[in-house]
Amino acid sequence: MTIDKRLTAVVNEIEGNTLVDCGCDHGKVTCEALLQKRVNKVIATDISSKSLEKCFNLVKKLKLENVECRCGDGLEVIKDDEADIVCIAGMGGYEIIKILSNAPSGIKKLVLCPHHDTVALREFLQKSYKIEKDYAIYCDEHFYNLIVATKGRDKLSDKELLLGRDSLENEDYRKQLLALREKYTKIQNMDVPKDRFDECQRCIKLIDGELNGSKKDI
Repeated sequence: MTIDKRLTAVVNEIEGNTLVDCGCDHGKVTCEALLQKRVNKVIATDISSKSLEKCFNLVKKLKLENVECRCGDGLEVIKDDEADIVCIAGMGGYEIIKILSNAPSGIKKLVLCPHHDTVALREFLQKSYKIEKDYAIYCDEHFYNLIVATKGRDKLSDKELLLGRDSLENEDYRKQLLALREKYTKIQNMDVPKDRFDECQRCIKLIDGELNGSKKDI
């Protein structure tokens, strides 16, 4: 079984006793976490029975044990204190927020890789979680942010809300900053309302501040 750079990073952050692979789809995270002995058990969930069947078939093919496949919406099929770590990769930030808003008790760690609306997810997380890591991954011509959080509270700066808690030592983060700057500049050059223009200007200023803090050439 092969997994791409994004899922490799996700699996590398998983460590605990019982993992909920929420929205498991193909089941690669489920299987890799067990193959690497990062957890003792996995509860793989998906709202799609067809996706869950893919996961079940991969588990069977690899002859893995200690996997339960449950069909359901988000974490609704998980009982209190049944798992200590949750992984959600491949969904938008608002969908992840919806799922975590009804999370069972006992969850100590989150490993999240939203496809979009990451700022909204960070705003939600800081109220009930401490963001331990938040870094960029460039995979298949797309940028992703991998967020690792534990129970607690946080206070993110404007820069951290927009860009995460990454550093320019991560080359993917540097590339993401440049891509975001180009995006906001293009929006500014369009006929947009003043508040949208000002918001883009604010984001560009935050990005430039981050880039200019490095001694490396851009």
